[in-house]
Amino acid sequence: MYKTKDKDDKKPEKTIQWFAEGMTPYWNTYFGELARESGINLYVHYRIGIPKTHPWEFNGAIDYKHRNFIKPRIIPDLPAIRSVISGRDSLFVFAGTKGLSKVILLLLVIVMKRRFIYLNDTFPADYLDGWKGILARRLLLFLVFRYAGKVLSTGVAGVNRVKEFGCPELKTVNFPYFIDIPGLRERSTGEKMIPLIWKDRIYPDDVVFLASGLFIERKGFDKIIDAFGRHRDNTGARNVKLVIAGDGPLKVHLQQKAVELQLHDRVYFTGWVAPQNMDNFYAMGDVFIHMARFEPYGVVVLEAMARNLPVIGSDGTMAVLDRVRHGENGFIIKSGNVDELAVTIEYCRTRRDSLRAMGEAARKSAELWPPGRGVQIIKEIVNS
Repeated sequence: MYKTKDKDDKKPEKTIQWFAEGMTPYWNTYFGELARESGINLYVHYRIGIPKTHPWEFNGAIDYKHRNFIKPRIIPDLPAIRSVISGRDSLFVFAGTKGLSKVILLLLVIVMKRRFIYLNDTFPADYLDGWKGILARRLLLFLVFRYAGKVLSTGVAGVNRVKEFGCPELKTVNFPYFIDIPGLRERSTGEKMIPLIWKDRIYPDDVVFLASGLFIERKGFDKIIDAFGRHRDNTGARNVKLVIAGDGPLKVHLQQKAVELQLHDRVYFTGWVAPQNMDNFYAMGDVFIHMARFEPYGVVVLEAMARNLPVIGSDGTMAVLDRVRHGENGFIIKSGNVDELAVTIEYCRTRRDSLRAMGEAARKSAELWPPGRGVQIIKEIVNS
């Protein structure tokens, strides 16, 4: 339904100049899909290149035109400015307005009456609080809401938030994240695939919970570990394991917490897992947990659902609010509620048969939003 066309289709190309943040595996895949679409001439300007917080390797097979902002990034980026001046017929896409260069580019686009759309993850509720919110952020959003052709937000919660901040409803567009991973539909819902190095720690009758991400406070990994300690204290059950993939500033703190709670036989850290190896990570598990205090969206939630994993997610994670149906393809619990998470862990442990059906429902939910659907949204805006 959302397949892209071949480049052989001879139509006048529409140019899109996309001012992006960092080059991530997700956006690299999406831009590749968009660039292959007939009638689209895509040029991506990355503000920071590959983010240091999410290092990844690629083989150089990037099939769209791209560049990085000239360093230092606090000064105006002259090539990007030239693209605005010469881009009378281009559509400009602003993925946020972080950094002085992007702010200058936005103002220049408005002054020169160029056509543009704005894209942002879900804003936190307090985004407009404080002196930054009162001064810079309110002014920038006022300009965006007035002059942008469309304002794209990640999910229903994101759309509702920009409307709360004053965006006209007719300008809002639901533009969540889109997942379509090769081999996705062949993933079995049967036995877990436990790597050999884990065979002496994870057993066939264990219920394996997975979590992954950047180890920072708002991600809520500390609450997940607390919940496993609470579950152990409440039930005494031993056949539950938690495997956490990731890295970040709180790595040592989280490892120490697991030791202090005497969870050495239940909680394991894999370290950083490269994107190309995440399939093997997901194949280990029965359930995925995402307990963020606040998450503007959460691609890992979609990736887990796409691999037949039901999700236990917090109500502070926008992807959870968008895609998880409580009791059908996962569970939604209050952010930070350790007791509720511990109870849900026990529910999954004692009802393993229901997890398979929930995983299948999760996969079907993920398949409703392939990258081609995201391409179609942008193409409709370009052609409108």
